[in-house]
Amino acid sequence: MVFCDFYFPGYKAGGPVTTLRNVVRKLSNRFEFQIVTRDHDLGETTPYENVELGNWTSVEGVETLYLADQQVTMARLRGLLANCDPDFVYINSVWSRRFAIMPLLAVRTAVLFGGAKSPKVILAPRGSFSKGALGLKARRKKWLGLIARMTGFWNGIRWQASSAFEKSDICDFIGAQSEVMVAPDLPGAMPEISKRPEKVRREAKIVFLSRISPMKNLLGALELLAQVSGDVTFEVYGPKEDLEYWERCSALAADLPGHVRFRYCGIALPDAVPGIFTGADAFLLPTLGENFGHVILEALSSGCPVILSDRTPWRNLQHHSAGWDVPLDNSKDLVAAIQQVIEMDEAEHKRYRNGARALATSTINDPQLLASNVELFRLSQD
Repeated sequence: MVFCDFYFPGYKAGGPVTTLRNVVRKLSNRFEFQIVTRDHDLGETTPYENVELGNWTSVEGVETLYLADQQVTMARLRGLLANCDPDFVYINSVWSRRFAIMPLLAVRTAVLFGGAKSPKVILAPRGSFSKGALGLKARRKKWLGLIARMTGFWNGIRWQASSAFEKSDICDFIGAQSEVMVAPDLPGAMPEISKRPEKVRREAKIVFLSRISPMKNLLGALELLAQVSGDVTFEVYGPKEDLEYWERCSALAADLPGHVRFRYCGIALPDAVPGIFTGADAFLLPTLGENFGHVILEALSSGCPVILSDRTPWRNLQHHSAGWDVPLDNSKDLVAAIQQVIEMDEAEHKRYRNGARALATSTINDPQLLASNVELFRLSQD
C-alpha cells in the first residue's frame, strides 16, 4: 500500500509522481500495488476530473484511492490497513502530516485497533534529509526529528535512498544503525527528439523547469544570469509553489541586464517537456538538493546539457560531455559554465548534446536499477 501526497493524473509535484508511476509500471508484474493519495494536484483545491473520488478505482491497471483532505483520518487509515492487510506500507514523504505521519501512526497502532498484523514500512524521504532541505523550516524539522527519534517512531523502518549521497544524509539524521537501502528512482523510456535549430555562437536559450520554491533555487539562477554576457533568453517553467518567493524572483528578473530576456512560460505539461528541452541550449538548476532529479534525466535524454549544483547524484558531467556539476557556493564557476554554453558554436554544442543523450541512455538501460528496486520490497533482508 503506497501513501503519497500526489499521484497521476497530477503532475505539478514533479519527480515524485514520475518516480511512483515508473515503480508501478515496472514492478506490477512482481508486486500488487494499492495507492492512496490526494484527490487534487499540488497547489490546487479542485478535485481531479474523470477519476472516481473516495472509492477504490483502477488507474493504469492499479487500485487507487483518491481522498479529499478531510477524508484522511486515523480511523479511515486504520480501516484501510485492516481491510487490505498489506505486506508493506510504502510512504513517500517524511514531514507530510496526512500522507506520512498519520499513515505511520496508523501502522504503529494497527494491532491495538484490531489489525491482523503490523506491515513492514518502507519510507522514501525523497531528499528530505539533504542539507538544503533541512535548512528550510529548520526549527520545525529539528524538533519533529528529535521527537521521532526519542519516541522510537522511526524504529524498524526500511529507508529507501535514491543514491549513496542520500544514504549518507539519512544516516546522518536518523542514525548510522538504521536499515537504509539504495534503490535509485526508476527512469522512463528515452524520448524521441525533434530537429532543433543550429546553435549560434554568443547566443543561448537557457531553461529552468521545476517547482518555483526556495529548494529549487530560481533566485540563484537569476543571480548567475545577471553576470553573463551575450544574447540570452531565459525561459522559466513551473508551478508557483511559494508565492512570496516568486515575488522575490520576479523583482530580480525585472532588474536583469537588457541582453538577458526573461520569460515565465507557465506550467509545462508532461508531454511538452521533451520538446522544451530539445529546443533549449542548456538546463540550469542550481538546486539546494535532489535525491535523484527526474527532470535532470529528462533534460539529458532530450539532448539538453545541464548546469547543476553539486547537490544532486549527477556527478562528473563534464567527463561525459553532458554538462557541469559545480559547488553551489562557487558562483564564479557556475557563471563560467553558463558562459561556456553561450560561447559554443553548433559543433561544440552537438558534442554536448550527444554526450547528454549517451549518459541518459546508459542510465536508463542499467539493469541494476530494476534489481535494486525489486530487492527493496523483499520481506526479509537476511
